[in-house]
Amino acid sequence: MLDCDDLVGPSAVVTRDAQQYSVIASYVHAISSALDSRGVDARAVFREAGVEF
Repeated sequence: MLDCDDLVGPSAVVTRDAQQYSVIASYVHAISSALDSRGVDARAVFREAGVEF
């Protein structure tokens, strides 16, 4: 849920919704748990993808 305010010119102000982070964290946790249960190093997968947790 990105909230973009229109501005005159080439830039826009973008604010982040706190709920967005909790939803992403829930997905990361679910995916991490599924990978770990199958013997995959989830932290290594996310690190390779550029996601820190």
